[in-house]
Amino acid sequence: MTELHIILAKAIEKPLFEKFVQTTIYPLLDVKDIDNFNDSALKQKLSQLVQRNLQNRITSLLEYYSIPFKIDDVRNFVKRRNYATHGSYSYRAGDHKIFTKIASKLEIIILKRLNYYGSYVDRDVSSP
Repeated sequence: MTELHIILAKAIEKPLFEKFVQTTIYPLLDVKDIDNFNDSALKQKLSQLVQRNLQNRITSLLEYYSIPFKIDDVRNFVKRRNYATHGSYSYRAGDHKIFTKIASKLEIIILKRLNYYGSYVDRDVSSP
């Protein structure tokens, strides 16, 4: 978590943030839109505010475990994953390679966490 995320996470825990929303944000909204800021919706919006995007989370994870990667591979994975997650996915030639590149990196992380340093099949290198 970056310093900014820690600061924001601490800030939204405080009642001052709710007061800030009421005094600064509400006046900018139409009356019908204020309902979108009820207690549960506000908590969801605040959690989204401090949440890092998937590309940043994957990149940080790979950097933490010193696993070499290409940022374009991460970007391509996130883009195709987002299409699949949000319902607009249709298979394209090369998708298997895109998903396999990142999956193989995650397998390496799991093996490192298990303290396994023996041989294994790197599906990124030996993909069918």
